[in-house]
Amino acid sequence: MSCVNFKTKEKNNKWREVALDLEKEKSIPKYFGVDTETRVDELLQNNITLFDWIRKNQGFPYFIGRRINGENALTSEEMSYIASNGSKVIPILTAVSEKSAKDNAKIAITLLDDLKIERNTPVFVEIDANKVTDEFLKDFAAEVLSGEYIPGFCVDTDSYNNFDRLFSRAYQSNEELMKQCKIWALSPEMEEFFETKNGHNEKPDIWGPFAPSCISKEQIPFWQYGRKCHPINTYKGDRADFNLNLTIEPDTVFEIKDVEVVNFNFTKSEKCTFDACIKSDNALETISINCDFNKVKSESLLTDNKIYASNIISGHKILDFVICANNDLLSPEYTVTKGKVLIKLAFVSNEKSCVYHLRMLISLAENNALKEIVEQVQLIEEDTEIQNLSNQEMWATKFFKENISNVPENCNENSSIVKNFIYKANEDIFESEIISPMLARSNIIGDTHYIFESIPESIVKNVGDQYCTLKNVNGEPSLAYYKDTIYQNGYYATAIAIWDISPDLSNSTTHTNKRVVTLEFKKAYNVFTYYYPNSNEIHVLFSDENSSYIMNTHTQISIKLTGCQTAYIENCSFEMSLGGSNGSSNSWALERLLGLLGDTISNLLDVYSFLSDAINTISNYMFDKNKNEYILYPECNLVTKQVGSTFKSALNKKYALLKVRAILNNVTVYPTSRIFCQAQTTVTRISGGQTCVYFGGSIPLE
Repeated sequence: MSCVNFKTKEKNNKWREVALDLEKEKSIPKYFGVDTETRVDELLQNNITLFDWIRKNQGFPYFIGRRINGENALTSEEMSYIASNGSKVIPILTAVSEKSAKDNAKIAITLLDDLKIERNTPVFVEIDANKVTDEFLKDFAAEVLSGEYIPGFCVDTDSYNNFDRLFSRAYQSNEELMKQCKIWALSPEMEEFFETKNGHNEKPDIWGPFAPSCISKEQIPFWQYGRKCHPINTYKGDRADFNLNLTIEPDTVFEIKDVEVVNFNFTKSEKCTFDACIKSDNALETISINCDFNKVKSESLLTDNKIYASNIISGHKILDFVICANNDLLSPEYTVTKGKVLIKLAFVSNEKSCVYHLRMLISLAENNALKEIVEQVQLIEEDTEIQNLSNQEMWATKFFKENISNVPENCNENSSIVKNFIYKANEDIFESEIISPMLARSNIIGDTHYIFESIPESIVKNVGDQYCTLKNVNGEPSLAYYKDTIYQNGYYATAIAIWDISPDLSNSTTHTNKRVVTLEFKKAYNVFTYYYPNSNEIHVLFSDENSSYIMNTHTQISIKLTGCQTAYIENCSFEMSLGGSNGSSNSWALERLLGLLGDTISNLLDVYSFLSDAINTISNYMFDKNKNEYILYPECNLVTKQVGSTFKSALNKKYALLKVRAILNNVTVYPTSRIFCQAQTTVTRISGGQTCVYFGGSIPLE
């Protein structure tokens, strides 16, 4: 079927009505910038430059889009002027219509090199989507990437235009390539910002660019929402104006700078106020913050006892404002002793395209207002509220995306320590890719439990989260781990949770055609590591029994019969322990017993599956209170082939345990008979958000 080139007779403005209700859009941080065809260092008729005219009418532009070819093209002198005023250049190439995509890309690369623009800078080609093809988009992108720049398209993204069709076709044929492309959306235009002559600083509340159908509008990093604003003559008599833009991609625009605090002051009344004067590159900037503070009580050592700012009012965009009363795992270079606190603050400058980042140790004895804040702050323990507050600490993850692609030269290969095969957890972990354990070794400090005997060092040297099931020499699941790594300030910080998986199968002492199967899922270690690539050192920290680094909830455990035909589950029981120093295993009566049914000659699919609380509830059973055991009855001539349940209680502490025990009846062993032992849990990432992870494997029914 051929694609239809759909064009409307006129642009549809109904998006404005929808946008009024998009509260989510209003919470997305947005940063102002402009693009213009006039040099921003051009003197205007009122004796100021265009850059100063932009600031006077719309505020500081964090980025300036300038054409690198054609009339009034960007020059090195103009770049120096923009840099000296603290802003960031975003280069735009006007497509040369008689040239191919590759030739246009080569022109862009040559011009960028001549201007000495840094590699990995995005360059946007301004195109008429009705005059190019999807092959043009792919060829331009590939050629720009070969020059070590980032490809982008500056284009009208409304569906009346052809770009939606072109980009979607290119995306479908080469998703990996097109995912690396950025889009500068030129639609929709907002009428109140078209040729405006009023001096005002208002910006759109929403993030409203139109997006191609294959991506979301949150994947559009730049949006031009107003055109030809604040027209004025240059001193030479030429017409000058500029277009209004926003970006939601701070790492493209901002650089991070540590700053020196010249002076500061805390005051406490109905709200808390922090005023400071900071210094960076001999430039001073003042900041004032009015906020509430909340202290966290949590099993997670990443957030416990921290004091987070909330309900912030400030003339600056505040990314992070935290008071640490103890040592901060995310700031290992600082030691917080008794009577002192560590202040962490990150905010966007109002004068430069940068994020100012400061940390300072303060004595409470020298600041009575801060002491009062720390001692009288409101305590919160609710997990969702804690997560919302603690997410601010991850502001820097957008800026640090590096991975160590090559192990340091001073490492020696030594695979003898790693005894198990490592299985990479995909959607189906039972058809998993085997990862070679032959990895270069680092100098490990503090690893008294030798966790790297079982798991590879490489997991702490790459940004992102990963979960894996490890199997023993018999191919049975024996260990599982989840890790989450962030990169910041030259080191990798990794939180790790490790569980023992212990499946067991034994013969019944009373019946030859019965088997007893048990599955134990138990927290073994809670680990935090720092990897310093410059020294090739891994520093390992273990939490005590009552604390964790990775928080997880809603853990499900189940056993499932596959290829067993006549066999079915006759009885089952569950145990749970919350772990920690006082934890003990207790038999558990479930809120809801889950399972899958089948007849005595059917096989469940030999795939990884979990039970649904809504769909897979079993009702045809009796609970024996004396034995704490469920007796399962046939239901409509169907017997139980899989059994399990979800436990909402947090299982974060060391020794936290879930256990399921089942009695199988009518067992006849076939070559394909196996028992799947499975666990899943919902994890809160240290980098923000939640994810569901899956562990387990199978053992033969013998």
